[in-house]
Amino acid sequence: MKSPVHFPAERLQQILNSAVDTGIITLDAEGNITSWSKGAESLLGWSQEEMLGKTLIEIFLVTRAPPNCWQLSSPMLA
Repeated sequence: MKSPVHFPAERLQQILNSAVDTGIITLDAEGNITSWSKGAESLLGWSQEEMLGKTLIEIFLVTRAPPNCWQLSSPMLA
């Protein structure tokens, strides 16, 4: 079994910032946002500073849409 890969925090931030067309959000064990990529900022409109420490539940509500399809909505967009 392979060991997990660990990146230094600075290198991880470089990777996150290079993904400008993909939103990457990392969470800690409690579900709090610990990083928010430039792509997430571009796609969703909130800066990393605004999102750090929040949970995805605070940002996105999951609602059930028929038939058996899930949609994400955001109370912050309202």
